Amino acid sequence: MPETVNSPPASEYASSAGRSNSSGSSTSSRGPRKKFKPEQKYILNDMWEKYEKLGEHRLKPSFFLYPQAFQKRVVDTCNKRARTYNNMYRYFVEQNEQESRDRAELQAFRQAHTAQQAAQGAAEQASEQAPEPVPEQAPEQAAEGTVEETVEQAAEEAAAT
Repeated sequence: MPETVNSPPASEYASSAGRSNSSGSSTSSRGPRKKFKPEQKYILNDMWEKYEKLGEHRLKPSFFLYPQAFQKRVVDTCNKRARTYNNMYRYFVEQNEQESRDRAELQAFRQAHTAQQAAQGAAEQASEQAPEPVPEQAPEQAAEGTVEETVEQAAEEAAAT
């Protein structure tokens, strides 16, 4: 079994079956091969083998000796497998890209959260090291004394009258 996953096949049988490929574009210029998880590789490689096996059968010279209905079924099945492979390939690529974006977003969030916690820790440490300012008393209170003394004076005045 091949280690790398093949690019989706171009449906070479679509014109003979009267159908076109759903993507509408050639798959030969897909670019670099994508990295897949082992389960995804297994599924895609299995589908590719089935597609190739049927394609090889179709290319045999004796294939044209079979009845026309059988030939059409084989071509239709080959096209169906090509479409299924294309769909699964695209689905796995999208799924892996989404997971990659999610991981990057989570990593960025973690970095921002760590930076925020470090900034908060530095601010708390700076506030602990700085001397606390002594609240200044109002000039009225300084002249009159403490609140208790003021209450005692008010009680004495009330008792005197």
